[in-house]
Amino acid sequence: MVKLNHVLRAEQFLDTNCQEAIFQEALRLKKISSTENGALSLRKELEGKNITLFFGEPSSRTRGSFETAGKKLGANTVLIEGAFYGKIENPLTIALIAAELLTDVLVMRHPKAGLVEEVAQILDEFAPNISVINAGDNAREHPTQMLLDVLTIREVKQKTLKQGKLTVGLVGDLKDSRVFHSDAIGLSPWGVRFVLISPGGENLPDYVLEILERNKNPLKKTNDIREFASEIDVWIFTRFQRERKGEGDLSEQRKAYIDAFSLTPELRKLIKRRAIVLHPLPRLEEMPYSFDSDPRALYFSRQIKNGIYVRMAILEMLCS
Repeated sequence: MVKLNHVLRAEQFLDTNCQEAIFQEALRLKKISSTENGALSLRKELEGKNITLFFGEPSSRTRGSFETAGKKLGANTVLIEGAFYGKIENPLTIALIAAELLTDVLVMRHPKAGLVEEVAQILDEFAPNISVINAGDNAREHPTQMLLDVLTIREVKQKTLKQGKLTVGLVGDLKDSRVFHSDAIGLSPWGVRFVLISPGGENLPDYVLEILERNKNPLKKTNDIREFASEIDVWIFTRFQRERKGEGDLSEQRKAYIDAFSLTPELRKLIKRRAIVLHPLPRLEEMPYSFDSDPRALYFSRQIKNGIYVRMAILEMLCS
């Protein structure tokens, strides 16, 4: 089993063998679950372990996924939600709270980019037995979402992915979507070809682009969602990141985004019959409810469930 200390950035998983080890364990746990009719506690491997969920930004899927994953493995879970609203919690305080709660794994979402890593560094000094998982730090990264997204792609497009022949379209807010940043990094070592579809002038952060360049990932950039539609095997959409755009009336900007980067009836006809469509959720108007029943839509049928088993595998590896 892969030995992990913390899960902080997607760059930790640039080795596809490391990703494969996590996927194999996640798929094994998923198979066990299907044979036990979804019983809550599959195993007791983490019995006596304490998982603290420290969420300073709203979350439903990620928080619920980690909580379910911990309970399925027999761990105790403690939720601290909204801890930063109207308060100033510095990294040292958060680390001390985790230590006082006898935490084994600290799962953190924080509105300040980089703070989760600061907490991990402090814990390495005086409580090295505590592992930290980045569950989203502002607009920077979301590494466990990346792992569940790549697993979902692997399940359906395994041959094409492993052959380095997969084309992935990232649609929308490239600058402020932490999921896009982590997904691009995590897919890069598989030799993926990327189509970046976003407002003119907007791009992935430089450090992400440097990784894609280093791995020689072919890259196309457009602000026309239809231009390369016939080439794309995997579509990943995201919403307009309102909370990352500052103050003021953004209604016109949001409307322009939805008009340009939505899955319209016209686009639905252009997308390959065997393509798949992912979305980290929550969605706005960019992903119509009418598409949910389309067999290409995997955001409900696979992504959410895979999130549980990927996070179970990660928790096992951190606690082993």
